[in-house]
Amino acid sequence: TWNLTVDSATSFTLVRIHVRGTGDLDTECLGSGIDIRASNATIRQSVFSKFGTKWCTAGIWFEGSTVELIDSEIVDNYTYNRGAGVNVSGGKLTLRHSTIRDNLTPVYGGGVYLSDGAELYLEEGSLITRNHGAGGSGVDTGAGTKVTISADSAIRDNTFNAETPQCGGEGTVIGICG
Repeated sequence: TWNLTVDSATSFTLVRIHVRGTGDLDTECLGSGIDIRASNATIRQSVFSKFGTKWCTAGIWFEGSTVELIDSEIVDNYTYNRGAGVNVSGGKLTLRHSTIRDNLTPVYGGGVYLSDGAELYLEEGSLITRNHGAGGSGVDTGAGTKVTISADSAIRDNTFNAETPQCGGEGTVIGICG
């Protein structure tokens, strides 16, 4: 089960929520922060933290949705799967004055994993930092995906080993990554 699931919502807003897991590594797809499908969401002044999953994204997972995070954090999540912080499948994620940090996966996308034509926009001082993933420690991009980093935002200080890029994968990156 997911902690919070939204499916086919025309529009919804979450304000000042803290969705927090136990910090334990669950054995299956248990404990993810929020699952958003075919919806438009605005999330303000919120935190998603301490989720540990074995096969699912830990912080936020969404598919075919448009999500805007404003003044929010996705922090301290862990998964064996792609996208410890956020996994975006065929949607659009915009960060405005938000941070994705201290998330960990032994595979792709410590901070964010993008697939199926997904788009990521970092704006207004947003930061993806101190995440750890074997491929694209900050952001990992699948074919046909796009990351746009404004001049006042950054993807930096993400690690796994000396060879792991800040932004990895086959997608397009506009702006400075690293």
